[in-house]
Order: sequence, then C-alpha cells, then structure tokens
Amino acid sequence: MKAQLHIILIIFVTLISFNGKAQIYDQAGNIYLNNETILTGSITYMYDQSDQIFIVDSTGLKQILHPNQVKQIVLENGKRFAGFLYSRKNPPEFLIMQALVISEKISLYAREEGGALHFYVKKDSLLQRLDYDEEVVRIEGYHYNNKKYQYRGVMKSLMADRTDLYKIIDNLKFHERDMVNLVLLYDKGNVSYFFETEGKYDPVKSWKAMVQLNRFGSYYFERTTSFSWGIDVGPQYYFTNNFRNSFKFPICYSTYHLEDEDYTHYGISFKYQYDFYRTTRSIGYISWHLFDVVHFHEVNYGKYPHTDNGVSLRFRLSPGVGYEFRMVSHFFIYAEYFHLFQINGFPPNFAIGLKYDFGSTVY
Repeated sequence: MKAQLHIILIIFVTLISFNGKAQIYDQAGNIYLNNETILTGSITYMYDQSDQIFIVDSTGLKQILHPNQVKQIVLENGKRFAGFLYSRKNPPEFLIMQALVISEKISLYAREEGGALHFYVKKDSLLQRLDYDEEVVRIEGYHYNNKKYQYRGVMKSLMADRTDLYKIIDNLKFHERDMVNLVLLYDKGNVSYFFETEGKYDPVKSWKAMVQLNRFGSYYFERTTSFSWGIDVGPQYYFTNNFRNSFKFPICYSTYHLEDEDYTHYGISFKYQYDFYRTTRSIGYISWHLFDVVHFHEVNYGKYPHTDNGVSLRFRLSPGVGYEFRMVSHFFIYAEYFHLFQINGFPPNFAIGLKYDFGSTVY
C-alpha cells in the first residue's frame, strides 16, 4: 500500500505541475489576423487540437481559424500569444506560443506540447526551442540520472555578447522564473511586454456537474456474485490553468453482493482526474479513486451470521481510464473503466454517465 501511494503521489505532482502554456480555454479577447482583421469574442485553443483556433462572438457565431492566419492573440487578462512558423519540424508547422517577454533584443515564449513544457527564444528573426532532457542510465549495475542541458548551450550562443551572464547560465534551471529573469537581465529591462504566469491561476469556467451509473464486478479484490451497482451525483472542479487536472467529490450510493456478504454504502467519494487528451469535442482521461467517507451496512451470511453498521474512512487509491464526448453545447456523455488493479473476473468495474459543463460551449 505504501509503495502504491508513493507512485500515485509522484504521478500526481508531475501532472499538476503544468500551467497550460499556449492553451486558451474559452477566454475573452481579440485575435489579430495577418490580413489586419480583428476578431473579438471567446477564444479556445488546445495543443491536442493545435491546427484549430476557435472564436465565438457575442452573437454566438463560431469561426475556426488556422494558426497561419493569426498574427497575435490578446486576452482580456493581459496574456498574449503569437503565431510562428517553426521550420525545424518536419514538415514545418505553425505554432501558437504564449509570450513571456517581448523585446527588440531577445524574446521568450512558452508552449506546452504533449504534456511537456517547452520554451522558445527569438532573436534576429531566428526562433529556437530550448530543450531539457533527463534519462536514467544503468552502468555496471548502478542507475544514474543523465541530464542534458541543451538549453544552456543555446542561451550562451544567443548571448555571446554578454559573457558576464555565463555564470548565471551555467546554473540556469528549466523553470519559467529563471528563464524570464535571465532574458530580463540580457535585455536590461528594455522590454515592450512582460507577463509572468508562474503561480497565477485563472479560476474561470472550472466546474462540471456529473451523474454516473456504476456496475461493480468486484469489491476491493473480491469478486461480486450477483448484480452490484451504484450511482454517483456531484461536482467536478478543474484547479489548474491547463484545465486538465480536476477533483471529483460526488455523493455516492453503492450496493455489493459477495459470496457470503452484502454491503451497502452511502457517502462521499473523492477522486482525481487528469485529461491526457483534450479537444473541444472529446476528452480522454485517467483517474484515481482516492478515498470514501461512507456510512455502511453489512450483512454476513457465513458461518457466523451477523450485521454491522457504522461510518468509516475507506482508502481506495485505485486507477481508472475514461472517455468523454460532447453531444451538444454543455453536455458530455462518458464511459469509464475503473478499479484497474481489480482484474479478477467479468464483468469488470465500469460506469456510464452524463456531465454538464458550466464553462465552454465550443464544439
């Protein structure tokens, strides 16, 4: 149990560290096109759907743009995004990036790609990506962390006229604040735009309501022997800027029928969900059922029959996978296969449900 909890905590901390750079989720602002047209409305852009930018105006009219049409996006909260042709990809690709520092000397941008954060620097019309890699290598039976600080070499090359900054670059961490501070030092504060996003959160349109029907194939690791089911009703709250990390805390009712026992639970479940794939129409996610606070009723039909009632805290720490599909406007249908470690018979543990998104209606 301790090892399982340790693994889940590591994964959880890793997932929630992403801030959603170059992602826009149903936020008000302006899009400046290359043909000098300005569009105003609610804007959505996601890296899993990176070839499309959605904007809905005040009349409800939706337009879908390609990044090669866009010069700049400016949101009401002050964030700016720019479109660039990144020629080092094969084939070359237009990318939308979030501006952190803009100046005549050197500019810094950020973008989340496939769940990983990348920084880009632009100097003299040349756009370069900063990379940081870490791998575990095995040498003579021992494991070592092999870190590749490619980004430090790139920054030294771009700042060759400021050798006084080399010592800072040698200790430069792959964090937004460190990158921003270095660029500000190089630019000597002469910047036309600066927006530090680290530690900032936009608590907009973060809630969903859910109702879910459950079919239980097991109770912990014991197989059910007849139809066992449950229902969850409650809220889901997205708590990070990238709108991929959320907590669910539904009120739940569950009944389990085992070989010698019947269980009935009433209470509250606590679950975590990470959306590893997200577009305006669909969401693929992994989830962890963390724990329940329940009132339980137990009937034992074994050698010594008895009944038991009480309130308890029950740790689950159990993973699942699911898929959501937007039907219309605010409504999603979804299916989930949960308690993945409890593979001890058929049918498995699964659920179907309906969600109402209080936020975006773009689809």
